[in-house]
Amino acid sequence: ILAVTSAMWSMTPGATLQKAFIFSLVLFAGLILVSTARQLGELEKRTFDIGLIAGGIIGSTVIGVEITFESPIYTFLLQSRGRSPETPIVMLRTINQGAAVAAIFLLPWTMALKRHLGPVWASIGFLFCIIVLAFCQADTQKAALVIGVTAACIAFIGGRFFLKISSLLLVVGVLAAPWVVSALPDPLQPNSPAAELPNSSQHRLVIWQTTADHIFERPFAGSGFDTARAFYGRDQRVLNFFGGKGPNNKWVNLFEPIPLHPHNGVLQVWLELGALGAILLAAGLFFIVHRLATVENNFERSMVFGSFVTGLAIFSVSYGAWQGWWMG
Repeated sequence: ILAVTSAMWSMTPGATLQKAFIFSLVLFAGLILVSTARQLGELEKRTFDIGLIAGGIIGSTVIGVEITFESPIYTFLLQSRGRSPETPIVMLRTINQGAAVAAIFLLPWTMALKRHLGPVWASIGFLFCIIVLAFCQADTQKAALVIGVTAACIAFIGGRFFLKISSLLLVVGVLAAPWVVSALPDPLQPNSPAAELPNSSQHRLVIWQTTADHIFERPFAGSGFDTARAFYGRDQRVLNFFGGKGPNNKWVNLFEPIPLHPHNGVLQVWLELGALGAILLAAGLFFIVHRLATVENNFERSMVFGSFVTGLAIFSVSYGAWQGWWMG
């Protein structure tokens, strides 16, 4: 409702309504899927698990083949459409989205393996996927998976109490995000501590701080659903001198201050839907974690929580919140 209503004050009302309609359809489909899943019998659950296991094997194998043999499957698909293959580094980037999905579903997949094939095969499958993802081009999925697995281990030890504490921390983190980002060091300043970060992390920090500045301009209702891409065009790209200009400069890039989206889902919600959207997001995350805390099996509860944290980590540093494949 808020996404649709935001068209009244949106920077791009037509685009807002169109994306809000798509988002509503995805959300409705998700609700139907959840409702159906809750009614599955034992045979249907077993069939689902077998499908999950098969999908994980096929998916991890495809990613492994693409990495090992320089994207032969994607090359074949391009050539079948009469297009020429791109450079190897560009080709490798094409599997980043698949790797993100694989990272999120690795723990539930391992859980399904353990349930049907035992702990030995679950461990082998887990290690195989870890090795495959370790050779992916993007570091986001690797870092997110490390965070997710760590969260699963802590949740296994800490039990329901840890999940309840986590739900409160998530609320605080979402609501405080713009102020936290603004308080971080500016990598464009001379002798900034942020200069020790990887270049991609420094650039993200600049994007986040620019986003926070725009959030404070319209903090209550935001600029309208899916308007992040409307703030800057390609003709508004600026030179960023990381570490400052002159002798202190470490490196330079040329980008829009917000290139398509803020590369942080929480900040994107704040930017487009304001405090109202942030409160709804915080409430949704709180509800999800509290529902997870009701799962009886400690191992399964911890694995699902780890998967949730992996997805949240990717959501917080990478893709646009409303990209079609990501919402799906």
